[in-house]
Amino acid sequence: SRELVLKKKVYELFNHIGGLNRDVMSTMNFDNFDIHGMNADKEERDSLKRALEAARQFAQVPEDWLVMVGPPGSGKTHLAAAVANHQIEHRRSVLFASVPELIEQLAPNFGNDSKRPNFISLDRIKSCPLLICDDLSIESATTRAKEKLKQIINYRYNARYPTVITIT
Repeated sequence: SRELVLKKKVYELFNHIGGLNRDVMSTMNFDNFDIHGMNADKEERDSLKRALEAARQFAQVPEDWLVMVGPPGSGKTHLAAAVANHQIEHRRSVLFASVPELIEQLAPNFGNDSKRPNFISLDRIKSCPLLICDDLSIESATTRAKEKLKQIINYRYNARYPTVITIT
């Protein structure tokens, strides 16, 4: 069906620069987000509830930025994927990128070398309707890769494009 083809194309983008398994990614939604995660205490559960509600609201009307900060395993990627899946269900474009893999893709050649396999241009990343950057971490990135990532972030901020960022 047309919807299945649309979902497949978007999930190809997940695999393309996300490095996340399409089958796993497609199961992450707001309804199966576990606010009790890893024996969370009351304060942590309250924080997870607030994060869930913020992500749900953002998914309804993606405006401005949503930034989620927390330790590994706290559910940031799940909520970011839930936002992406909500967009896909409503036939909206989204680009989900694991930042380390995005940087790796940008690093070999910063030009518009469309002959590289699975290439997505820097311009397309900068101007996509909704960009989700999972696991923002630039410690091991080259100076040039950091500059390109900063370009993407600054461009999207100045253009007021909706963006989701997860940070550990």
